[in-house]
Amino acid sequence: MSKIDRRGFLTGIGATALAATLGGRAWRARAQSTTGKRFVFVLSGNGYDANITMSDATKAWIADSRGYAVSDDWWWGSGYSEGYYAEDRTEPYVLSGALSGAPGLRAFEAEGLLDQCAMIYGLSSMVTGGGHSAGHGVLASARTIAGRPGGETIDHYLARLEGVRGVGDGRAPLSAIRIGAGSGRGGIGYGMCAAGRGAAVPVLYSPTSVWNAYIRPFVDSAGLEALEYRRRLLEFAQADAVRAQDELGGRGAQAAAMAAAAGGQLDDLAILRERTETWGGRLSLAPAAPPEVMTPAELKQFQLDVVAAAMQADLTRVAVVSLGAGNGGWSFPYELGPVTTADSSHGTLYHPYSGAGESSGEADEKRQRRSELREAWSQELDAVASLAAKLRDLPEPGGDGSMLDHTVITYVADNGVGHHASARDYPLLIVGGGSLGVATGNRALFYPDVRTGEGGRRELVNLWSTYGITLAEGPAGRDGSLAGFGDPGARLAGGILPELMG
Repeated sequence: MSKIDRRGFLTGIGATALAATLGGRAWRARAQSTTGKRFVFVLSGNGYDANITMSDATKAWIADSRGYAVSDDWWWGSGYSEGYYAEDRTEPYVLSGALSGAPGLRAFEAEGLLDQCAMIYGLSSMVTGGGHSAGHGVLASARTIAGRPGGETIDHYLARLEGVRGVGDGRAPLSAIRIGAGSGRGGIGYGMCAAGRGAAVPVLYSPTSVWNAYIRPFVDSAGLEALEYRRRLLEFAQADAVRAQDELGGRGAQAAAMAAAAGGQLDDLAILRERTETWGGRLSLAPAAPPEVMTPAELKQFQLDVVAAAMQADLTRVAVVSLGAGNGGWSFPYELGPVTTADSSHGTLYHPYSGAGESSGEADEKRQRRSELREAWSQELDAVASLAAKLRDLPEPGGDGSMLDHTVITYVADNGVGHHASARDYPLLIVGGGSLGVATGNRALFYPDVRTGEGGRRELVNLWSTYGITLAEGPAGRDGSLAGFGDPGARLAGGILPELMG
């Protein structure tokens, strides 16, 4: 493959993905990172039941703390999400050795990854309003109203920091990739990520489009031809903007901005071509082209395999994978047993599965549904474990340890716990990031409940601030939270989560 001039090439990602991932210059961080800092956000869908990530040790601690056991037979896990503490406990607590035996973490345990995992319980995000889905709110810590995001999501914020994306020819050519498994008009959804207030950013759902965008240029000539076509289109747009700027003179500020943006994108896309030349034919984690028909589990695994390959080739250092988040999960025909098979027209995440106050037959059916849905969530966690194992087995380029040591994977449901969620609790699984200072170590971190914990209560925004300030070296605001992020008027407390950093 011959070398091409830096300004002689453009990617063939496609118009939507191009707009979402090549969005301009990164913000300058306080210090420049010499090795990778990567962030992967995996969003599960409506109704998540964190019982599956609880070990016996975790349940025993909760029972001892609040004085009654974790229930296993109430609708959508409400038996545990009533708070972890007695009212007189107001400080965070760290439980060591907390994850062994948790049924949903079976793949992590089999891969020997539990020491690189931590569970966090008790973070609220009531600014999002709860309900079936928080939409953009789960990553923005601001409310989505009528489908319009209330602010920038953390993936977009991190992707703009030079401490994450890098600088010069060593930067990641794509600011972020946002892909998913779910439903979206034309294979695209706008309900999970945002560049700012009212500025939704697309998530690409079509597996064929995802493969064509991020994998095909590495494995066949048709992908390279599509990249060349995109280069010509962008060069035409740049020339047109320059021409308009010359004609308008002092009134051509918008045209000048468009020309500058096109020039920056050409630079980024030239770096992308260089990555393609470097990794073409030898990207070991590249998944095969997806078949026309895939099961939900296969689709979710495929999207995470794409993220693994993109990280290996250093296409990006920020990724969002939406696994049925928003309304996308309602159409998945999991068919994991008699109930979800019979209900495949509705998908699986349709209504609560409580057995309380119902006939024996109805209660039995909903217990069966709970068992089948827990297997669906376990399949998601299996796919996350597969991503983590692949990154663990790759050495960090130019640094110490593995790529997983320099990558933080966050798995969280888009509406926290429950079907009609209150946003009072967002259980999270954190994987990796050891070389960045994250203290996982097979631990569970408990924060006081939003209703009783007084000053010890914490929210998702405190976790996103930990990522932005402590890990990515972004600026802190007056309250110690990530500057310019989230809704400061709705915060319980500012700052980061020092317990996560050991």
